[in-house]
Amino acid sequence: MRAKIVDGIVYSPYPDLEDLRDVSLYAFLTQRLQKYGHKTAMVHGQDKVSYSEFLERLKVMASGFHSHGIGTGDRVLVHVENDIDSFVAACSIPLTGATLVTSDVTFNEEELLDHTRRTDATHLLTGKAYVDLFDNLSTVVNFKSRFSLTDVPGYINVTNFANDRNLKHTDFPNSQVGVKFVCHSTGTTGISKTIEITEATFLSQISCREKFQLATPEDVCIGGGNISFYVCFTYVFFIISIGGTIVLLDKYSPVPDVFTALRDHQVNLVHGTPTKILEIVHEAERLGQSFPLVKKFTTLGTPMTEMARSAILAACAPSELRSCYGMTEVSGYLAAPPCGEITAGGGGFPVPGARMKVVDPVSGAVLSHNRKGEVLFHTPHIMVGYYKNPEETASFTTDDGWIRTGDLGYYNEDGRLFVLGRVKAAVSANNVWAGLPQIEECLSFHPSIIEAAVMPNPEFPAAIIVIRKDEIPSERLAEKIKTFVKERLPTAQPLDGGIFFVDAIPRSGFGKIKRRLLSEIIPTLRRMDAPCCKSNACAK
Repeated sequence: MRAKIVDGIVYSPYPDLEDLRDVSLYAFLTQRLQKYGHKTAMVHGQDKVSYSEFLERLKVMASGFHSHGIGTGDRVLVHVENDIDSFVAACSIPLTGATLVTSDVTFNEEELLDHTRRTDATHLLTGKAYVDLFDNLSTVVNFKSRFSLTDVPGYINVTNFANDRNLKHTDFPNSQVGVKFVCHSTGTTGISKTIEITEATFLSQISCREKFQLATPEDVCIGGGNISFYVCFTYVFFIISIGGTIVLLDKYSPVPDVFTALRDHQVNLVHGTPTKILEIVHEAERLGQSFPLVKKFTTLGTPMTEMARSAILAACAPSELRSCYGMTEVSGYLAAPPCGEITAGGGGFPVPGARMKVVDPVSGAVLSHNRKGEVLFHTPHIMVGYYKNPEETASFTTDDGWIRTGDLGYYNEDGRLFVLGRVKAAVSANNVWAGLPQIEECLSFHPSIIEAAVMPNPEFPAAIIVIRKDEIPSERLAEKIKTFVKERLPTAQPLDGGIFFVDAIPRSGFGKIKRRLLSEIIPTLRRMDAPCCKSNACAK
């Protein structure tokens, strides 16, 4: 594939977007779901639902919410388990005219309170697993009404809508009206920001994915994480909008649960972060498992490195391995490799409707191919803005509407994007962040390690590690791990910030590491390796 490049601007080589400017979510879903009839749309454990059944349940759920007063002006916070009823309920909320406020089930009580307040959520939809969490917040958060997926005192059980003989089926608007989604940036290295997204933008991004064929109607997919998280919700919505089959998991860890789903439901496409896919690959190799039906892998969240690529190819022999590039502020994707490709590096080409350029971080001058600078995009999929944050909204784009990604990269002669890291890190005189992703990935190949994160502490890299249950945390193991990295990455910075063992690494709902939280907990952890010197200020 080759993109058109004119005056330093790279144009999308993919087909044009479908014109959905005058199509409502209700009309879009109705037309798509009717098309696929009795085909299986969604699977969760032993439960499954066809497209025709999904559509009927969706209409009932939306009518039920409407009968309880949910509509334009309301903001419904969704914090639910991964199951069919939960997705149908969440999906029905914007059909009523209300705004769907997504969440993150990894939030602790303090984070959830902050998110609820910053999004101005007026109503709640939650599951049994999270009722106690919200009850603890009841003295400081006053929702107008609370909905649940089961019988809970003080909550309206939305699964009972189908049994309500007095329920009147509502005809919903066939025109787009305002903001329909509120989500948050991942905030993995800083404070997250609240994002507002219109119906038109959301549908534009769904059409975009269809045009570059992120998946096809023939695919049976596992993807992302919990549907309360915006990126995961959009992936599930996309799969059902094209006639594919999506398999929902209660959790994406432990990995054996993923293996069961892969076998039982004949999954052929796995979508997630490179870290999650590597975890699946490593565990499959360790247990001697193989999944010959899985032929496609697509990733988002962080770039696919050569080490990860080689490991996946060696273990699975896929026909497709695509590392995509995007951000929450555009509801997903900005660049993607073509379907059927084995990614050799880079994030692919601008997605349908998008344009890309690379500029000098200081002067702003547009750069030609193979010259490194800040990557900028112009796209119709852009958010309304950061809610109640006009300064950050204004700084997100240039005066002429180009998105400042903050990422350092370049494009080659074909117009393919290559992302190298963050611009701020690249221009820093003392850049301890450089090379940390490579160290992190190297650690994932150690036989004693389940997962790892690498952070500056303070001026040298430190590793925060979860080891296997049959391993014992010790100084000997810590030193072995340091040697393992040094032998495989001789030019990388040594782990002189320390080795720390933990029970779990905090991650977002999509699986990205919450580095801000790690920087807070490192001082509370016991260092297990021998410091290189008393001051911890030497690198050799």
